[in-house]
Amino acid sequence: MKHYPLACVDGRSLPYEQATVPFEAQALRYALSVFEGIRGYKLADDPRVEFFALDEHLARLLRSLQLVGLPTVDVGRVAAEAKGLLKENSVSDDCYLRIGVSAITTGDLNVAPTVCTMMSLQPMGRKPSAQSGQRLSVLISDRRKPSDVMFPQRAKCIANYAGSRLALLEAKSRGFDSVILRSADGLLAEAPTANLFLIRQGRLSTPRLSDGILDGITRDTVFRLAQELGLECLECALSKDDAYGSDAAFLCGTGLEFAEIGRFDDRVLPGAPGLLQNLVAAYFRSVRTGDSSRHQYVSLSGGGRNAD
Repeated sequence: MKHYPLACVDGRSLPYEQATVPFEAQALRYALSVFEGIRGYKLADDPRVEFFALDEHLARLLRSLQLVGLPTVDVGRVAAEAKGLLKENSVSDDCYLRIGVSAITTGDLNVAPTVCTMMSLQPMGRKPSAQSGQRLSVLISDRRKPSDVMFPQRAKCIANYAGSRLALLEAKSRGFDSVILRSADGLLAEAPTANLFLIRQGRLSTPRLSDGILDGITRDTVFRLAQELGLECLECALSKDDAYGSDAAFLCGTGLEFAEIGRFDDRVLPGAPGLLQNLVAAYFRSVRTGDSSRHQYVSLSGGGRNAD
């Protein structure tokens, strides 16, 4: 994986290879590390590259730190350092920023953690499957995500990816492109690194936040874009039968952007020509405008979207 040469560690620029944490750090011993991945897009008819929804990502970073009991960071400083990293690396095209806040204190769980903030950049265009128009085959896994009673699934913490990785490995071994995990109650949840949307009769539906999913920034963007396009979009409890009975479906996330699903298990979806293409086109019009007003989203904790 190619990276730009300079990274940032607690405000200090240094070569990417030197951005490390100690072997005995709590981040490695106990997975005490949260992160954000943020897309940078080259603006249309403009030489600048800007991060999409930077404020929203940093707000979620703070929530993750609070949820897992780590010290908070100054997000204003982090935002300035991220923008500075673009300039220091002379970034002129689409890229991906990873921000990690990790407990670097050594010792056991009883030691109060001290955190370190690291940032790196890598070039990133559209994923090959998205460029080719490939429709993904997706396994609906029997694996269930932990309940929030044990660990908050809304936290973007590295600990939340270990089980998802096992589900993905199983799906790949069976010839599938990706996998959907289920909630502790057996409902549809999400893919390892992306949120799920189903389409039926022109209406979009997606699992609720209470179903063990990440509060996705791209997911939230879909709600806004759907409203602009006059599409109904609901959060609701979704089962395997809902997936089988959908006309179309897609995954979305910052890194993935959008990927259409063509098959759940052995059930081939007929498709919904035009609808997803219109959403994707609206997304790219939005991210390449540089209009900060289009980077603001309504909180999903508000009313009007749930269909419990």
